[in-house]
Amino acid sequence: MNRRVIITAAIAFALAGCGSSNLIVLDPVKAPIKADTISLVYENSTVGVPDDAVAQTKHYMHEAFFGGDHPAFREGMNGISIHYGYVGFKKGSRFGRWMIGNIGNAGANMVLRAEFYDAAGNKIGEAQSQGQINSGLLGGSANSAIKKAVKEIEQYAEAQFR
Repeated sequence: MNRRVIITAAIAFALAGCGSSNLIVLDPVKAPIKADTISLVYENSTVGVPDDAVAQTKHYMHEAFFGGDHPAFREGMNGISIHYGYVGFKKGSRFGRWMIGNIGNAGANMVLRAEFYDAAGNKIGEAQSQGQINSGLLGGSANSAIKKAVKEIEQYAEAQFR
C-alpha cells in the first residue's frame, strides 16, 4: 500500500471522533412536494454560536445539498426554502475529549433546527438534528458534530422532496 495513503488514513483516524447524530421531526411534511431547486437561508440562532462555526455550517450545508458529482438539489429560489439555525450549541473541549473521553463535560453537541417552506412561502415542515462528538484519539473535532447534524437535515430533505 502507498505510504502516503497510510499516513493520510492515520491522520484522519486520529482527528476523527467517536460521535453520533439523530433527527427529530417536529412537524412532518404532510403533502408530497417534489423539488429540483432548494435555497438555504441561515437565520440567527437562538443560542451563541462562534462565527467560525456559523461559516463552517454554511459551508457544510452548501456542500451537502449542492456539492459532489451528483448533487441532491440545484441551488435556486423557485423551489423549497430551508431556513436553519442552532437551538443548541456546545463546542466542548477537544483537549478534554482527548484526555477524558466521554466522561465529563468535554463533548461537542449541536442541535440544528431546519424549517421547510414551499415556493409560496408557506411553512411545510420542521425538523431538528443533533450532532455530537464525545471522544477521539486526538479529541475529535467539533466540526464533525456540525457535519453530522447537517447530514441528517440533508437526508431528511432528500427523502421528502426528491
